Amino acid sequence: MGAPVLLVHDDIATIAAVRRLLTRDGHEVILATSAADALIAYGHHLPALIVLAPGVESGRGRLVLEELLQHPDGKGARVLLLGEAIEGFSAPVAPLPLDGTSFVAQVDTLIRAPSEADAWHVLENRSLPGVRGDGVGG
Repeated sequence: MGAPVLLVHDDIATIAAVRRLLTRDGHEVILATSAADALIAYGHHLPALIVLAPGVESGRGRLVLEELLQHPDGKGARVLLLGEAIEGFSAPVAPLPLDGTSFVAQVDTLIRAPSEADAWHVLENRSLPGVRGDGVGG
């Protein structure tokens, strides 16, 4: 099965559409319909991506992001917002209504992109100019 994705939304129609698209693409979908459930689910599952509706629970999406930053693993969380941005956060936004192909491509891109830590390791293993990498000293 694909990477686990935490879906934080409380609108049944949007939940159904997003779940169908993600499941069809091979992802395990973990559903949270409240800010509290989202934080519990994040800590329990450590999903590869959080798909968050800023309007969940009458606009508590911002609270989810703020609380997520307090979690030990939260700063590395990947977030995709549905429909609108949240001021002060630079997470990408998937426009509503969803275009299935674009949405799935955006999800896959976010999941496959190297994290900051992974990107560092990629750079760390590069050879420096003027340094021989053959390991035979000479």
